[in-house]
Amino acid sequence: MNEYMNEYMKETNEALLHTYNQFPVVLDHGEGAYLYDTEGKKYLDFAAGYAVSSLGYGNQELNEALKAQIDKLFHTSNLYYNTVCGKAAEDLKRITGMDRIFFTNSGGEAVEGTLKAARKYAYKKGTGRYEFIAMKESFHGRSFGALSVTGHDPYRAPFEPLVPGVSFAEYNDLDSVKALVKNGNRQNMCDYPGAASRRRRHQSGYRGIYERDPQTLR
Repeated sequence: MNEYMNEYMKETNEALLHTYNQFPVVLDHGEGAYLYDTEGKKYLDFAAGYAVSSLGYGNQELNEALKAQIDKLFHTSNLYYNTVCGKAAEDLKRITGMDRIFFTNSGGEAVEGTLKAARKYAYKKGTGRYEFIAMKESFHGRSFGALSVTGHDPYRAPFEPLVPGVSFAEYNDLDSVKALVKNGNRQNMCDYPGAASRRRRHQSGYRGIYERDPQTLR
């Protein structure tokens, strides 16, 4: 490790609030599926920015599109229409088969949106329902609501009490879900149409690789 890397890590640690334990690697650039550090060492990137930058590095079509958009508009908030947001949503509708699109900045924000949509649906329907069932050893994000449905105690403990009304079932055990519904107050379970399908994870990755039993997805 050279002096520049040590100095950069020291500068970063002194300037940024510590939220993650970082590896002693200073990345400089990327090409395709590979990353290179400041010493020229090559890494095959299996992380892809927590699976949100999966198109690789140096993708010319993506780079040119980003540069062209920055030259026109960078950010104007959602108070106004613009010429590209609607088209992007239409393309996603066509690809996914969904009827509406909700753009977010992170997975945690997507979870928050789903929880709020379920609660608001119950409010508008006057059902009084507010409870959720989540999976043990799951991870849904670090925001308050997302953390409330994350089933891993070390992440939850420093921030409790969290949002109430959440029960945890065993991963890949549909009977444990049924038991929570049967033993709890079924009248309180949120039933927002599509909410469960929007939060299904076919594979759990943050807490290790756990394949989902296809029976639990039906």
